[in-house]
Parts: sequence; structure tokens; C-alpha cells
Amino acid sequence: MQIMDCPTVRYISQNIITALSAAILTGFIVLMTCAFSVQISHAKSIYDSTRIIPVPTTRPAGETSGLPSFTPAPRVTTDFPNQNAILKVNAFIDGTKAPVQSGLVWRIFSDKKTPEGKLTLVSTSSQGSPTFDLPAGYYNVHASFGYAEHIKRVSLKPPLTEASFNIAAGGLRLNAAFSRNHIIPSKDVRFEIARQQGGDLKTIVTDLVADEIIRLATGDYNVTSKYGDINSEVTATVQIKPSELTELTLYQRGAEITLKLVSETGGEALADTSWTVLTPGGDPVVNTVKSAFPRLVLAAGDYVAFARNEGKNYSTSFTVESGVHRDVELILGNTN
Repeated sequence: MQIMDCPTVRYISQNIITALSAAILTGFIVLMTCAFSVQISHAKSIYDSTRIIPVPTTRPAGETSGLPSFTPAPRVTTDFPNQNAILKVNAFIDGTKAPVQSGLVWRIFSDKKTPEGKLTLVSTSSQGSPTFDLPAGYYNVHASFGYAEHIKRVSLKPPLTEASFNIAAGGLRLNAAFSRNHIIPSKDVRFEIARQQGGDLKTIVTDLVADEIIRLATGDYNVTSKYGDINSEVTATVQIKPSELTELTLYQRGAEITLKLVSETGGEALADTSWTVLTPGGDPVVNTVKSAFPRLVLAAGDYVAFARNEGKNYSTSFTVESGVHRDVELILGNTN
């Protein structure tokens, strides 16, 4: 006990405890640093992986005359020399490393608005990485990749100014079918794509055919598949992810029906016949159609067909089953 009370011994003991604590703390910091470095490296390896969108058909076509929805950045007073400069631009799809080489449309707008409040289009290009020879000054550069776009205000100064654009875009390819092994021919189906804008569902693309790849900005969309032009359609929601091609098949419930007014089963269809199709509740589905044997694409369900020939009316009930195409015969004896 007398030894432990010695001041020298107490001093040495305190120093040993302090040194051990510092060593433990240093080891903990090194361990945490290594763990964090591993996580950073892992996250970076995922981010660096690239996916390429197949080159799709270019939509939309044509050129715009202005961008009324684009508000330029606040003006900054800058003195530009009275001479031309070269503007070089390129674009990347979000999540990829290589610049886009095809499918782009570039539009260069002056910074001055027209009396109608629009920006004036001064130059366009569909090259991947074009250059523009323009007077030095401010420009609003619009890069579109299908229905995805990026707008940037650029300060063009001699001799050369470069600008890169990052476009958040993905691809979508659509098909329609009755079942997994029963694809609907592309000539019989069309698609529409819509998106929520300002609280309303706005149609972006119409008359889109099957297997066409469409470029869209990333986000959620409503897709409608229209089989025929009467009442057979289905709707689905799809999410477009950056630099990915999404393939979606919508399953229809409808079929092609051919109406015939005949004198006997299996007989020839009578000419000069007018047809009307209603639901069992009397709601009109097809207004008067004059044809010996009209071909109609109808959604699955129950219907009533009315035929008028030589001043007489005939009717019959029939059912449409999904994917079952057939003739519906109305015998002359079935009068109203």
C-alpha cells in the first residue's frame, strides 16, 4: 500500500492509462475510416456502370419557333467584343459516360425576345456534337432527345466556348397482346402516352405503333393501348428510368367481329344493310354503318346488333370474347 501511494508510481500509472486510451481511440477512427472508404468505393462502382439506350426513331419532328415556357436566368451585365465566336456543345444521357452521337436536335435561341415575348431561333443542328459560329453574346441552347430535353443559358465568348448538357432520358417500347403467346398485329393497335402536368393528365404522344422505341424524360407515364377505334382499350402506368429501355406489353380484352344479315345459316351477306350496335342497356356503341358485312373491333362483353334491310328491322344478341374473332349472323326471320 505504501508503494501505490508513491507520487511517482501514480504519475506513471496515469500516463499509461492515457496512452492506452489514445491508442484505442486512434484504432477506432482508423477502422471507421476504412469502412467508410469501402462504402464510397462500392457506391462509385455502381454509379459508374453505364447502360445504353438503343437508337430509336426520332420523335418529335420539326422545329419550334420559340420557347415561351422557358424563363432565362437573371441578366448579368457583360461586355462582349463585337466579333464572332465558336460554340461547341455535346450531350450525355444521365448515367452514361459517352456523349450522344445521334438522335439529338439542337436549337439555338437569341437572348432577345420578340414583341410576342418569344425567343428567336437563330440556328439548329441534328449532329451529335455540333459547333456554331455566332456573334459573341448570350444564347439559350435547347437540346432535345425525343421528348426529353435540357435548356441552358450560355455566355458565348471568343474564341471558343464549350457547353455540356445532361439529359435525364430513357426509352420505351410498347406491344399489345391477348395473352403471352397471342400478340396483336401492330397494324391493329395504336398507343398514346400521357403525363401529369400541373395537376392535369396531358397527352404527349399519339398514334404510336407497336415496337417503336420512343425517347422520354425520366418519370411516370400513363400508357393507353387502343385496339381498333371503338371501345377496346386498356391503360397502364410505367416508370421511365435514366438510360434504360423499358419494354411494356398491354393485354387487351377484345376481338374482331363481322356482322352478317343472311337468309339462312352460312348464307351470303345481304347488301344494302344498315347496322347499329348497342349495349344490353341500350347505350350506343356503333352508330349506323351501311355495309353488307361490317368488321368491328369490340371490347369483350355483351351486345345487341340491329340490322335494317328493305324497310325491315332485325336484331340479335351476341357476346365478344377476348381474342376470339368470329362472324355474327343475323337470320332474316329474327325481326323486331
